Amino acid sequence: MLAKASLVLAFLVGLALANSWAGVNSYFIHTLEDNDRRRHLDAIRDAGLKVLRVFVVSVGRGSKGSSSRGVNDIEAYNVGKYDDTVLNQINVLMKECYDRGIKLNIALHDRYSLGCWARDAYVGKYGLRDVSPKCSHDNQPSKFYFDSNAQADYDRRIAHIVNYRNPIFNNRRWGEINEAILSFNIENENQGHVDNKNLNWQCGRAKAIRQYLSNGVLISTGGGAEFWDSLPDQYFQCKEIDIVTLHSYDTNAGNVRNNIKSALDKARRYGKRVIYEEFGVQGNDNTKVNGMRPLIDVANELGVPFMPWEILNPANDKDFEFGTSGQTYEMVKQKSYYAQSLSGAFNWAEIKTGGGGKKKDWDPCQHSSECEHNCCSEKYSQGQGLKCHPSGSTTECV
Repeated sequence: MLAKASLVLAFLVGLALANSWAGVNSYFIHTLEDNDRRRHLDAIRDAGLKVLRVFVVSVGRGSKGSSSRGVNDIEAYNVGKYDDTVLNQINVLMKECYDRGIKLNIALHDRYSLGCWARDAYVGKYGLRDVSPKCSHDNQPSKFYFDSNAQADYDRRIAHIVNYRNPIFNNRRWGEINEAILSFNIENENQGHVDNKNLNWQCGRAKAIRQYLSNGVLISTGGGAEFWDSLPDQYFQCKEIDIVTLHSYDTNAGNVRNNIKSALDKARRYGKRVIYEEFGVQGNDNTKVNGMRPLIDVANELGVPFMPWEILNPANDKDFEFGTSGQTYEMVKQKSYYAQSLSGAFNWAEIKTGGGGKKKDWDPCQHSSECEHNCCSEKYSQGQGLKCHPSGSTTECV
């Protein structure tokens, strides 16, 4: 009886002391030129960022001044006829992230491809008002969210993605690769800036996804355009949704604190988890640092993981992108490692933290600086590549 009580106590303490973490957005990093992409990933790893958020979406060549090779969405021209080029790019990214101790958070679609900033095949099939390449309130794609045929089309899309196979991971389906994928966003900012909302749409899509996922691969909402439409009760009440994610570009730390607290109250009531998944500041490096630091401090204070928008070279003084060096990167790095020293609001068994944010013995690695004992080596790895080594086990470190 005493042994059982000790186990229960240890479990409860583990939950209470579960560390928080940080991640980052870089929504088309998989399209970057190979060496540039790996440099970005090395910077993400070195900053202790545990999760990388990407989108299944069309991206233009050279987008935002980057090295992007461009790619089409899987349904750029015809609903139900899939171009898997972007999925193959993410297959490669998945392994590169795994080797660096980073997990993916994959948005299955972008609301703003529905004729607002961009258009995909759903715009034509369902007669949605197209105002792209700009965006305005005239774009109101409610039909996509209410029409049962559109819902069925979208469910087939998400089934195609989560059942896509990665030959680098023994040809397993994405929905099974829990060592490399944290979650699937149902859609980025579903119904953002749409007046007539179907608040049951998210849960319907979550039910469609759930059957394809193994334990450890989670379902997340993908946020709204602001806090208020990230937080409907229906999202927290849906048993198939694991994580309700918060998006807002409000730079008032008091407002951010109040909204995250509201989300935490609902999450505890309904047994969900919360991520502050998208936020950012426009301006130069100094402006970004001064604007984002207090927002990240709020997230860390409340034990909620944070993911700023977005890391991408070149940094843009007129937009939200920050680079892989400079003040903003260094601040995010500092706050990321600090998050891992804090007791989080939730237990994140899927995320490895601790050890100062460094990898444990026998975890895959590429550089000794990643490892808790500062040694990354092929020795004793039985042909499985570089791994972190216990202290003193070898001097053949890279």
